[in-house]
Amino acid sequence: MIIFPAILRGARASTGRSEAPEGDATLYWNIAKMAVRRPRLVPYLVRAGWAFRARDWYRRPPFLPLPPRSYMEWRFDTAYGDPGHVPSIDELERYLVWSARMRALMRRD
Repeated sequence: MIIFPAILRGARASTGRSEAPEGDATLYWNIAKMAVRRPRLVPYLVRAGWAFRARDWYRRPPFLPLPPRSYMEWRFDTAYGDPGHVPSIDELERYLVWSARMRALMRRD
């Protein structure tokens, strides 16, 4: 639990970068709330998180498989036209269910 406040604030330990914008914290809070409110989505959330992880996540603090900020900004920019957009819990749920269905269809073929 000690690591989470630093993650939610977006701190980048030992890299010299400043803290993340407020949107990062809101996104992670939305993900945490979704996991608590809709526990059936946790497996989908874990799979999506693993797919988005940074390649060398185990070499840099906080040693968690989090996606690079630049990648998430690009995803939100292409989806919403705003790299700082924070999707709602319902949007996150729709995406997770959709991506799980697409992966299942790809496995079938």
